[in-house]
Amino acid sequence: MDVRTVEAAGQRTFYLSGRLTYRDNESFAAILAQFSGLARMAAVLDLSDLEYLDSFGIGLMVLARDEADKYKLALSIANPAKTVRDLFDHMGLSGELPLVHAPVHGGHAVTASASDALTIKPIETGGYPGVHLEGRFTMSSQADFLPVVKTIGTLKGGKYVIELSRLTFMDSSGLSMIMVANDEARRAGVQLVLSNPVDRVKDLLHLAAVDLVMSVHGTP
Repeated sequence: MDVRTVEAAGQRTFYLSGRLTYRDNESFAAILAQFSGLARMAAVLDLSDLEYLDSFGIGLMVLARDEADKYKLALSIANPAKTVRDLFDHMGLSGELPLVHAPVHGGHAVTASASDALTIKPIETGGYPGVHLEGRFTMSSQADFLPVVKTIGTLKGGKYVIELSRLTFMDSSGLSMIMVANDEARRAGVQLVLSNPVDRVKDLLHLAAVDLVMSVHGTP
């Protein structure tokens, strides 16, 4: 993802172009870091040249909304291309994000939403590294899970265990991040193991055929 910033008439516009994925977390965090200093201004994320964003990128849009609300900043997410707009519609976010489809002047109101909590604790199982997930794995938890993905990518062979016995809920965004983690594991020659999912999570893994592409072991 590339970012170009323009400031004029009390408004700072961030023009995003290319592809927004979990690999752009740091670049997007640099945008969010500016929100605290934009008192009495408006911020715009212009997506007219953004070709694609994955589920993590969608999570970043939600995070931008929440950060703007924290600083009482007027935020608009402007001019998404049809493919991006269709994705927002499919995820049911068109009414949740401050979307506008024309050049923005004077900002746009932001609606707050509570974040779901995900707790991640390092563990070691059978001599292999891993993490224990507890709580709810949703779109708002993606940034918290990103360090896990990065850790997996640094390993050299072996296994990595994700313990799910205390994960009470996982939505499609959490599922997507599990698949991203598995992609990183494959690149690193690591076997990713999902351990002891509760029935609700296990059913989701089965419906998404995750149990056909990675190891799912045991019951809680």
